[in-house]
Amino acid sequence: MVGAADATFYREYYSDRYASDVVNLVWDTAARLGYSNMFINRSGAGITDDHTFVNRMRRIPTIDIIDTRMTGDGTFYPHWHTTDDTLDKISRETLGKVGNVLMNVIY
Repeated sequence: MVGAADATFYREYYSDRYASDVVNLVWDTAARLGYSNMFINRSGAGITDDHTFVNRMRRIPTIDIIDTRMTGDGTFYPHWHTTDDTLDKISRETLGKVGNVLMNVIY
């Protein structure tokens, strides 16, 4: 959920709650690389998915990097999980930037 053009990644609530050090590392790395316009260093919505349970039950610090459109209702990218969720919606530029951030964090 990181490939759309003009993606914006806010600090997901449960990631901040259970793995804030990892969130800080990722968002700080993104800022250092010049991607602050994409990795917005502000709290976002809470997304309940597998990372929530891995954090709570297994105590493994995991985070969500997920494109949310903070337009007042905190919605997801409009095509997700629809028949319009096709490869033509994927941005090489966005994937490259997210990949660059994660490679810098890992290495």
